[in-house]
Amino acid sequence: EKDVAIYALKESNLNITLANQLLENNEKDIQDQFNESIKELVNNGWDEFIARQALLAQWTLDQRKAQGKNDTFDRQLVESIRPTLHRNNETTTSTKSNKKANDKKSKQKQPQVKRANKEDCIFEINSSNFQKLVLDNKVPVILDLYADWCGPCKQLGPILEEAAMKSGG
Repeated sequence: EKDVAIYALKESNLNITLANQLLENNEKDIQDQFNESIKELVNNGWDEFIARQALLAQWTLDQRKAQGKNDTFDRQLVESIRPTLHRNNETTTSTKSNKKANDKKSKQKQPQVKRANKEDCIFEINSSNFQKLVLDNKVPVILDLYADWCGPCKQLGPILEEAAMKSGG
């Protein structure tokens, strides 16, 4: 912030009024660019709140880099983040050995479920079969509403299908 103000003063030949105008214009440009990026992400299927968080995180990282601050992160930890349908009652910072021990415990306690075939658990829902397949079903149902143009929808669809098949339908 200090560097930007000094730059504005130099560019305006130490004219404070002009320097303030330059700073305001710069701020407006940044906000306009941010809002345009949000619109673009939303038009590509992103939730607006998630898009704002992602852009803000990237902006913060860029600012840290520009200021010469530490911008590194644990790549292995970030790459290990995966969406899941399982409830996590543990803290998110468990060690690998704890994770392996927990995986062994969960495998021992849970009975093996026979994998379902896709055609036995994945259905196209329409107005004629909605009541039967969703509302009257005796087991929990995951209803995936999507759009062909939606990037996140396309990514989530196969994950949900795999989860349904692994859990036996």
